[in-house]
Amino acid sequence: MPLIFQNKMQDRKNSLTKVIDIVTSELQVIQKKEKTGLLSTEQAQNAFKELVQAHRYADKEYIWIHDLSGTMQLHPINTKLNGTSILAMKDPNGNPLFQKMNEIVKKDQAGFHEYLWPKPGEEQPQPKLSYVKLDPHWNWVLGTGVYIDDINKELNSLKKNVGLVYTIISVFSLGLFYLLSSNLVRKIDQLSIDVAATSIQIEGISQSISKSGKEVNLNTEKSNENIQSSLASLKILQEISENNRAQSHNVVHLSKESEMAAKSGYDKLQELNQAVKDLSQTNEKVIDSMAVIDDIAFQTNLLALNASVEAARAGEAGRGFAVVADAVRSLALKSAEAAKDVRTVTEESKIKTEKSVLLAEQGMSDLKSISDSFVRVVEINQKIALASDQQNEGVGRIENDIQNVSATMVDFAKSAQETSVNSYELSAYSKAVIKQINKMTVQLIGKLPERDLKHD
Repeated sequence: MPLIFQNKMQDRKNSLTKVIDIVTSELQVIQKKEKTGLLSTEQAQNAFKELVQAHRYADKEYIWIHDLSGTMQLHPINTKLNGTSILAMKDPNGNPLFQKMNEIVKKDQAGFHEYLWPKPGEEQPQPKLSYVKLDPHWNWVLGTGVYIDDINKELNSLKKNVGLVYTIISVFSLGLFYLLSSNLVRKIDQLSIDVAATSIQIEGISQSISKSGKEVNLNTEKSNENIQSSLASLKILQEISENNRAQSHNVVHLSKESEMAAKSGYDKLQELNQAVKDLSQTNEKVIDSMAVIDDIAFQTNLLALNASVEAARAGEAGRGFAVVADAVRSLALKSAEAAKDVRTVTEESKIKTEKSVLLAEQGMSDLKSISDSFVRVVEINQKIALASDQQNEGVGRIENDIQNVSATMVDFAKSAQETSVNSYELSAYSKAVIKQINKMTVQLIGKLPERDLKHD
């Protein structure tokens, strides 16, 4: 009886807890708006009261709110209680229900309380079970309850029915005992034979189980040794995988550095190419200037020749001027020759400069190809590094699985060993059962059955 009552009460408690948990989650949403400033405290409390006022479950059940000071904040059925002090209220048994509820939530935050309370529209109080929970933010107590008078009625009815059935069974048992008493000795005789034979079979089965348990234990130990060997190999594989992962990350790092070096070399070579082009243009300007100098030297040479002719005509008076003219002519010839040499060197420099430009452009093209290749190498190495990481993780998971299997095998071996031990105990119990049956049979019918059931 108590078990049936406890089960029904537990079902009611579970239902009440779920209802309050749902309302609490709605309260938390409203209080979050209050904390963020979307609602004032008064607005948030009014919004929650409106929600509770409209909340019903199981057709007519409701939720109320009171605070730790003992003021009823909201009672959707008995609205006269709203805003009044309820701490002094007691049920017909003198139980200060709301005071007890506050004590419960102050101690445990939430809990259950039984008391008497009239049903809606009725005056006679009935047994009621309520669940209350504290909201520490506003110091409000949320409560709801269900009447349990129906459980008591069902329990009383069940007690009557069980008593009636018990009476019928008692009468039937007495009649049956009277009818079977004449065959009792014969039945006991046959029963002792059957039970003893069964005990002998159990003993044989227990011995077989014990033997199988030993074999299972031995095979399990061998399997565990194989698993440990596999685990050691897997650890070596994991170390190799970890080393590969580290190497792949190093290759990615070096590839990126090489890519940056190639790009830097490309930029430097591009600057060198531009400088060589500028030098080539300068050489062209020098060649043009040398042509002008050469022309000036030619004109100077002509003027010096003319001056020499005029000095010869002047005779002794023009001798000094003739010396100067010869010196100027000699200087013009040397200047022309020097200009020619400079132009030759400059033209050769121009040719070499143009070759340098071509080589620089070729080098830039090669470095660009190298840089592009390094970009592809970096991408490939990054994929390799990612695959190495995934492989390492996979090996780690496999190692965990094998360790779990090893632990399971150890547990299985222990269970097999325990089974073997239990089978020995079962064999001993079987022998003891046979002895007790023989003893009981002698006490009941004065002799052992005709079949020899003695078993050592």
